Amino acid sequence: MISILPKFLKCKSTLDLIRVGRDCDGGYLVSKLDIEASEVIIGIGINDDWSFEKSFSKHKNIPTFAFDGSISRMFFLKEIIKAALRIDKPYVFLNCIKTYLSYINFFKGKNVHIKKFIGKSLDKKYCSLNQAFKMASSDKVFLKIDIECDEYRILDEILIQAHKMTGLVIEFHDCDLHIEKINEFINKLDMSLVHVHANNCNDVGINHIAKVLELTFSKNCSLAGGNYLLPHKFDCKNDKKREDIILTYE
Repeated sequence: MISILPKFLKCKSTLDLIRVGRDCDGGYLVSKLDIEASEVIIGIGINDDWSFEKSFSKHKNIPTFAFDGSISRMFFLKEIIKAALRIDKPYVFLNCIKTYLSYINFFKGKNVHIKKFIGKSLDKKYCSLNQAFKMASSDKVFLKIDIECDEYRILDEILIQAHKMTGLVIEFHDCDLHIEKINEFINKLDMSLVHVHANNCNDVGINHIAKVLELTFSKNCSLAGGNYLLPHKFDCKNDKKREDIILTYE
């Protein structure tokens, strides 16, 4: 599949991008200099994959504040029990145990899982992005966001907190419907767009724009000048079984 993106999504060329997180879904390209400049990671939306936060902390051993109201230790224990009943699929049971052990081993000490969603809601299960930054108590935060369309509800708060950020990875959903909102956000954000990747778990939508785009912004990288051609050598398909989405520009 081919996706044709507007010119404002052309990424600036930098030579220090590395892959942080696992191959396929869950990994993103990030500037090394942004990692070095960071004192805290805030991960918003983790579900059953904290490989990005775990990999980031291996590059620099700093605290992680992860926000997701859909999971907990009890949630993963229940998943193990349900999987144990599937005697026809023992690998599902083993994967559930592996996920649970990874959860309890990573989220301890300085790495904290806050059982709340980030967004604008009066529900007690939610807190604002501004509150999340208060918890982190740092002006050198690397922010990762993957919250299934709710990102549009907090774009104003991202801009408010941008002066405290070293870098940003954000997954935009339904991009073909919200391309103008994305353009407005990029124009207001005082950071360089250094990478764009299409998530092939979704398709190409209206006007040949990929429905889901992963964007990386940097505050500290050294720009090499001009733009670069995609895909980057460290890019991976989010879903190995699906056709990849090739990005081109208007």
